[in-house]
Amino acid sequence: MSEPPRLPTPRATPRARAAWRAWLDALAVDAEAAIAAALTYGDLDAPSRDVFLDAVDEDAETMRTPRIAIYAPLLAVESDPARRVRLTSAITRDRAAREDRRFEKRAFSAKIETGERLTVLLLPLYLGFCEVLACRWSEARGVTSVAHEPLRAGHEIVLHPLWEGIALSPADFDGAVEDLAHAVVTSRRLGGEAPAGLVRFADLFSLRTATA
Repeated sequence: MSEPPRLPTPRATPRARAAWRAWLDALAVDAEAAIAAALTYGDLDAPSRDVFLDAVDEDAETMRTPRIAIYAPLLAVESDPARRVRLTSAITRDRAAREDRRFEKRAFSAKIETGERLTVLLLPLYLGFCEVLACRWSEARGVTSVAHEPLRAGHEIVLHPLWEGIALSPADFDGAVEDLAHAVVTSRRLGGEAPAGLVRFADLFSLRTATA
């Protein structure tokens, strides 16, 4: 994972400053860098978060990198109301955020040799990043496994549609969600509850499972 460099100080060398700015720039295209930013920031105490944001603000003002790419990973793990306002304000001042052209939600599927099906949903977040939900399921057994990636560069799947080495084919998004909803109902009938990994996506399936 692309770990962030040390925070630049007033006496930082040009090389250290360049490494820091290069890392900030990578947040717009590198999902691992974005995740590392969120994890690093999330582990900081309150005073250290303020120092971190001060350092980010100083360079974000002079960089062409969309601010949404720099601040969104931090906002995802920030719970303090004042800092959330600070982060949100930094994002909304950015024209790129207001004109964010995210790719549409997408679905892919594959039939596995075991007879199960694999469905992968791409849920847009910002810029080219998406949240990924992958489920193995069958009509008889319901959902058998769930994998979730909170942040991934969407083009990695769109241009190279693979999941764990399995070749995927584009699928209708609503139809894919409908199939998964029926699989969730089957899982509930067999086990009494939906797979734990799908709890986060309850809203996605709620209307469909309610009428299934």
